[in-house]
Amino acid sequence: RQITNLDEQWKKIDLITKPYKDGEIQILDEIEDVFTALDDSLASINTILGSRYVKPLRAEAESWKKNLFTLNQIIEEWVQCQKQWIYLENILKSQDIKKHLPNESAKFEKIDSNFKKLMERTKKSPSAIKMVKGPGGQQLLEQLKSNNEILEDIQKKLEDYLEKKRGEFPRFYFLSNDELLEILANSQNLEIIQQNLKTCFDNIYRLEIEEDSLSIKAMFSGEAEKVPFSKKPTARGAVETWLNS
Repeated sequence: RQITNLDEQWKKIDLITKPYKDGEIQILDEIEDVFTALDDSLASINTILGSRYVKPLRAEAESWKKNLFTLNQIIEEWVQCQKQWIYLENILKSQDIKKHLPNESAKFEKIDSNFKKLMERTKKSPSAIKMVKGPGGQQLLEQLKSNNEILEDIQKKLEDYLEKKRGEFPRFYFLSNDELLEILANSQNLEIIQQNLKTCFDNIYRLEIEEDSLSIKAMFSGEAEKVPFSKKPTARGAVETWLNS
């Protein structure tokens, strides 16, 4: 009866998804409920397997334990994959970043496509336990593990890239990774760069930049003091180069 109850319970447990950004992509949501159900079910199966009367049902109970354990691993890897995907998706969609990290961008695009297909399948067929029955469960687990290894490597290469940029313009050390990425991913957007000036420099809050020539005419302090430049650098090329100028 306990195994029958498990079967009935898991028929009702779905992986919940929610729209992400523009709504065309789905991501996992309300995962805590699934983990709670897994903990309770694994405890029940262990109790069943510890019973002296389990012999006629041992194979079925062990199959349940294997499936539940695999599902637990899948959800853990999935949550980690989703977390890394969300972080990198915002960064690697930038053409500026793609240009400097072409190999990592290509790897991410494959995982991005794979992740979106997985989420679309999940939306159409959300049953959690069905995902682990048969060979598909182990294949999904291995796929997610591989994705996470690649995403971790991409993040490491991204951090190396940021360190290189900081070496070229040490005032970038005053910026967090997210702030620096915002600048590098929007190197043509002078407004976004201006917003981060006061963190890079001591009391430079704004630059006066000619719209057509991109010539930098002056700098302003937080107290609105204006210091004109006798030699006017231009806001062209690599952002760390002209900021250094």
